[in-house]
Amino acid sequence: AEESEPITVTNFSELQGALEATEDSVIQVSGNIEMTDSVIFENKVTLELTETANITYTSDTCSQLYLIMLQGGSTLKMAQGSSVTMNGDADSQDANRDWRAVYSNGDMTVEQFEGSITINNARGRALYANNDLVFNCPMAGTVTMNNQNGDNRYVYGICSHAGDIIFNQGIAETGKVTVDFGGGNNGIIAQSGNVTIKGDMAGEIDVQLGTSHAGIGIYAAQNVTIDSISGSVYARGGSSSGYAIYAAGGDVAIGSISGTVTGDCYNKIMENSQS
Repeated sequence: AEESEPITVTNFSELQGALEATEDSVIQVSGNIEMTDSVIFENKVTLELTETANITYTSDTCSQLYLIMLQGGSTLKMAQGSSVTMNGDADSQDANRDWRAVYSNGDMTVEQFEGSITINNARGRALYANNDLVFNCPMAGTVTMNNQNGDNRYVYGICSHAGDIIFNQGIAETGKVTVDFGGGNNGIIAQSGNVTIKGDMAGEIDVQLGTSHAGIGIYAAQNVTIDSISGSVYARGGSSSGYAIYAAGGDVAIGSISGTVTGDCYNKIMENSQS
């Protein structure tokens, strides 16, 4: 059977109209889209953000919010220049503001990742799958959790709740994941059962905790396996526990390191090194 034409989306109303798209439809997003509410797709689809797609959401709400929710088995494609940005009001922020930008309630496959996902002034998760999160492309874009004024716990860049994270073509030199968490703990780039990076981790992973503990670059409940690291992995705790790479219940296996892997502690408020 011939593939159907993509469903084109250029504004928020059209995005809402595409939520009932049949299984395996391609939702092709272009242009500047200001979202005023979250959206839930009813079937597994391919969400394709073209090079002109810039999705934004700005709010002072302090509650848990999933901006774009995909069904399990969905595919994400983000071209260079595309972006998803959630902006929280800094003055009204409290610990209940727990935001997730792009979420799948099951597995998610990433076929292109050259754009950016950013959450400002909220804790939560930028790119999040309940089960396996698999990149079948170089991770060449940027993921940013900018929560300098926040407190409480849990700020994750790329996260799987109950599955594995697999980068089948490595992390490119342009690939960057940044977490800046001012007052809380558990700032982590990748959390899952297992984290596997096939090929080279040539990009930059940077976790900065201001005053609390458990700053972790790459975390797995079981094993971390990386072919090679030519880029940098850095994690700083604010009071203790700055771990670049951490495998809670298994092993860390790295084929070679020509870049840098560093964990340390420095408290922004006290302006001194910690344990």
